[in-house]
Amino acid sequence: MAIASTAAEGRRDGDEEQGLLHPPEGSDSAADAGEVSEAQRALDRLQETVLKSALIGGSLRGGLHLVGLLLSQLRSKRRREAKRSAANLLSLFLDTAKYATCLAAFGGTVVGVDEGLSYAVGKERSKHYRAALAGLCAAPAILITGTGSHAGLSSYIFLRGLLLLVRCGNKAKGSPAWLHALLAPSRWEHSDTLLMCIASSQILPAWLLAPNSLPPSYINFLNKHGGKKLPVYKALQEWAERKHTSAAPFEALAGTPLAGRYMTRPCEFAHPGTGCTRHAVSSLPANFRRALSV
Repeated sequence: MAIASTAAEGRRDGDEEQGLLHPPEGSDSAADAGEVSEAQRALDRLQETVLKSALIGGSLRGGLHLVGLLLSQLRSKRRREAKRSAANLLSLFLDTAKYATCLAAFGGTVVGVDEGLSYAVGKERSKHYRAALAGLCAAPAILITGTGSHAGLSSYIFLRGLLLLVRCGNKAKGSPAWLHALLAPSRWEHSDTLLMCIASSQILPAWLLAPNSLPPSYINFLNKHGGKKLPVYKALQEWAERKHTSAAPFEALAGTPLAGRYMTRPCEFAHPGTGCTRHAVSSLPANFRRALSV
């Protein structure tokens, strides 16, 4: 036993002298190279996100301005209107640059905070709150577009966030059981149709009661293809705003065959002399033909 122990110690001492039990000389350099490659990956991700976000913002906003400018040029018949549209070209370009900068700052902040927390705290330790904190830090980037109201853009981002929440919650692994159960309707076969119905139920009241909350082009589209004349829509809005407190005739119906009459129900001026069911059935073919042309 003593001889075996002495022999083992002798082999160990020999190995130590030859460096067999010591880490290789290049291990530190390999670790440094790994850290450099990880930092380079984060930097590449940040640069790619900023560039893509700027291109998306510029393309969407610039394309919208370009289409609007072309339509205004086609519709204008007087040279004065054409010159006025050309004079707004600089302001449209600046507005496009603002939105491109906004999305670039938003995306860059999200990625920067995400990568910073991953490096400082650790991916596993920060995975439950890292994305939320990154979005919270990036949200003020919307101020780059100006000090006015941005309800449309904010609502769009909010809905995109909800969509991402639904997608993550529908995963069987990694999502809480209560969230997976709460999102069960979104996994139905025709859940997209249900979502479309809910969205339409919100858009149509906004069109009639709060038209300022929708883009003018959208309002014009609904006014043209809604199946009724514009005074009817104005009368619906006036009827809702009165809340049955006034008995005066509707101002929106002035100059129409229904002028001078006070009606307590929208049916009396939306389809006078026809019941709701009969009107819906009889107007369906004409509305369907008009929708096909769109």
